[in-house]
Amino acid sequence: VGAVASVLGIYFIWNIKEVHQKRVEKEKSGIGLHTKKTMRLPHLKMLTFLSLIAHAILFITIFGFSLIVASSLGVPEKSFIWLTCAFFIPHALASLGLVFYEIESRFNKRVLSICFGLTALLLVLIPFSESLFSLSVLHAGIGLTLGFIFPLLLSEVVRVSPADLKMSAMGFFQSFYALGIFLGPLLAGMIADSIGLNEVFIFTGVLSLVASLLVIWVVRR
Repeated sequence: VGAVASVLGIYFIWNIKEVHQKRVEKEKSGIGLHTKKTMRLPHLKMLTFLSLIAHAILFITIFGFSLIVASSLGVPEKSFIWLTCAFFIPHALASLGLVFYEIESRFNKRVLSICFGLTALLLVLIPFSESLFSLSVLHAGIGLTLGFIFPLLLSEVVRVSPADLKMSAMGFFQSFYALGIFLGPLLAGMIADSIGLNEVFIFTGVLSLVASLLVIWVVRR
């Protein structure tokens, strides 16, 4: 199956047509000025911070401590696949759904706020899970909400960036959300060692709630 997928990938890549676009004339400016212009883009820093939190949630949960919770419940390792599928199938369907149904940009922040809020609720409920089924249901919800959050954040970055700064804005966005991938699990591990495993998910839920409140604050301004 993997070999067939690889062959199909080669075929599609071979048939990609190069689209020649007119080069956008840019003002001759130094790297410092270009960086300042990028940093001044409206809401870019907020969107980057939200993405940092979202990636921290992703790597704290299904790529990290969720499997430890499952193990503590007595779930055998061969059954971890059900938890993983419960997370990633809704996650993929949510992202795929946005391909066919485009949310109006004026609703993006509201959807983000709702998704972060629901994620916070689901995260704080994880310590109360008593079976693989209940744990999988909670992770299905988290996978679904994150499946909306990631593409909507990318969409917002593109929307707030002018043509001559889109590449710089995307580079800024991607470089800083990588901190969430690193710092999220690191802080979660410190909390797990010093306090306990349940507190990891409460901490992560608080992070998600902060993100939700931040979006609400921006919408109301």
